[in-house]
Amino acid sequence: MNPIRRTGRPVGPLSLAVLNVLIFLGTGLWYAGGKIAPPLDDTAIHLQYAEQIAHGQYYRYHDGDPMTSGATSWLYAHLLAVVAFLGIHGSALTAFSILLGGCLFCAVVYFGGCLGSGNRNRIALLLATSGPLLWAFLSGMEIALMAAAVISLLLFYEMENRGNGHFRLTVATMIVLALIRPEASFLAAVSVLFVAVRVYERDRDLRRVFREVLLPVGAAIVWPYLWTWLSTGNWSSNGMVAKSILHEPVKTSGEKLAEFTQNIQGVFRWFAGVPEYGTWPGEYLAPAAPVLAVLGVIAAIRSGKERNWRRLLSGGSLATLFVIVTAFSVATLSVWSLHNYRYLLPVFPIILVFLGAGIEEIARWGNTGKAISRALFVLILLMQVCALPLWLSRYGRNCGSIAAKQEQMAVWIAEHTDPRATVALNDAGILAMFSRRHTFDLVGLMNNKTTTPYRMGEGALYEYLTTLPDEKRFQYYAVFPEWFELFLTFDVLGEPVVRFPDPFDPAFEKVLYRAVWRTRDIDTLPRSSALTRPDWELIDRLDVADLESERAHEYVCEPKGRFPANPVPFRRNFGYHEEIEQMFPDEKDRDLIPRLAREGLLERFDILDGGRRHNGSERFVVRGLREGTDLAVGLRTCQDEAVHERFQYQMAVYAGGKYAGAWTIEGTPWNWYERWLVIPGHLVTGPELEIRLSVIPTPTDPCYASYFYWFLQPPVNSLR
Repeated sequence: MNPIRRTGRPVGPLSLAVLNVLIFLGTGLWYAGGKIAPPLDDTAIHLQYAEQIAHGQYYRYHDGDPMTSGATSWLYAHLLAVVAFLGIHGSALTAFSILLGGCLFCAVVYFGGCLGSGNRNRIALLLATSGPLLWAFLSGMEIALMAAAVISLLLFYEMENRGNGHFRLTVATMIVLALIRPEASFLAAVSVLFVAVRVYERDRDLRRVFREVLLPVGAAIVWPYLWTWLSTGNWSSNGMVAKSILHEPVKTSGEKLAEFTQNIQGVFRWFAGVPEYGTWPGEYLAPAAPVLAVLGVIAAIRSGKERNWRRLLSGGSLATLFVIVTAFSVATLSVWSLHNYRYLLPVFPIILVFLGAGIEEIARWGNTGKAISRALFVLILLMQVCALPLWLSRYGRNCGSIAAKQEQMAVWIAEHTDPRATVALNDAGILAMFSRRHTFDLVGLMNNKTTTPYRMGEGALYEYLTTLPDEKRFQYYAVFPEWFELFLTFDVLGEPVVRFPDPFDPAFEKVLYRAVWRTRDIDTLPRSSALTRPDWELIDRLDVADLESERAHEYVCEPKGRFPANPVPFRRNFGYHEEIEQMFPDEKDRDLIPRLAREGLLERFDILDGGRRHNGSERFVVRGLREGTDLAVGLRTCQDEAVHERFQYQMAVYAGGKYAGAWTIEGTPWNWYERWLVIPGHLVTGPELEIRLSVIPTPTDPCYASYFYWFLQPPVNSLR
């Protein structure tokens, strides 16, 4: 790379970039029926935060809500907030975000061409005809801002190295990069090391290095994390917690490492031109592209004037670290390939720049090299151009899908529901921004309380929803049914009100359901018919998979090796069959359920609960006990795997670290069971008691499932 030595500007490719941007925008409008729609719902999350900031509700997704951190890009949300403050709102703000991406795309084409050595037009052409980049930049997301900052930083750094730059411009770009995204802050951290060494080599002044490089850039790196902690009490934003492997609630460290290893392999396959999915050779990168890009990096490092280790401080080395750091940081995301690999696309321009540099290096190998370089360039450019219609169609269909589902549903909700209604949703952007209704985020991007339960599964999410006070309960669900299959199966979603099909993928229709709330006591009280000590008092209870209840009881789930399959089961069963058969000996379920529903008695026998499946052990602390008094422990359980006609659970029980006996529970799958065990009073040594249950594998079941625990002791009068 030598942005100084070469002359000429990539005017032709820049004009082509403008044309391609206009074509993509026109296609998006055509597919969306003339409406302004982004290709992603996530775009509107930034827009909603911007609107709220502009009218004084700083980072509160709705007026009066607690502050949240769903917008992963601190800088982008505030940039859009400035625009909203100037009076640009709604669809106009959406249009601005997309047009801003188009302008940044053209800037990246120009700067990328300036960054390359040799024929700038070739590199700029590769950038201008990249379908993935056009899709990404016109998504209205922070991808465009990050990619532009990365290319600008490399350009300014190279200019500084060759004595033709402005030091403060390089530092300012590093600060901008640090404020865009978490992985961008890692790139800024890498950059600060390079720039600090260069400044010290030139000035031999450590105080200047600290004052003008380390301090401002370090503050910018720390600020988004510090802001998140000050506003929400957490260091990680909701977006990261909702997507990062590091925050997986039901995976061991070994499982997380295995998933990360698999992801990093997938990331580097993508860099090698072999993505996880693809319908066209060179849809992202040509298979030979990595070799040429590496050749370009080597040429860039060798082009420096230094003849020693200082060559490693070249822009080529910095760019290589950018790609590697991005790869490893993105591989920590469980959804790293989501939305056309959008988390990797900010460094995609770097690869194309060095791809072009590699082709130019081959041209220096004499006449044969020139012929080979021309052939390679034409071949790769042809592959990109042939893939453009695919990306054009993809962009248009994505925009059309958003317009047909989220935007239309938002309009329907605004016109047909009570203005005071609250809507629970899984896509938190468009519906929240355009429906003018308060929303409840089930996924947890805008709701700090649902982030972990959603990641645990529908059982834990349901447990959390049941704890909501009446004034917080929502009236509607607006979701993809496929995202909540068990909610749909167990009638948690309620009655469907209106459907908005996806015009391109029937599996992703958006449905509005009228929420129905169950009587909480039915699911949380023990069955009187199952009590072995009906006159004993309820001292404490633990609702497994309810995170608040688990936290209050210092609950710990300890898997043996890996977590078992489906570690957080969720079941809805009609009653306790032993009890029902005694009460209604001559009636079958198919006849009895409608009868009980008509008589308003169904909820007495209809239990819906989330729990945990254990292959190791679980432990928790029971409180409020009377010392020296027997303790009855009741467990609600269900075997829902149905591998055998009958199941047998067996657990070793420890109280206060001492063995209290083995607990055996037998029955038939799919049914609720409540069984009781009495811990002798001499093991109850104080008002608090730690209980641990450890699985004893049986011929039918290597695991057991716990859903609810109750703890009873004799009444005080009976002890006198």
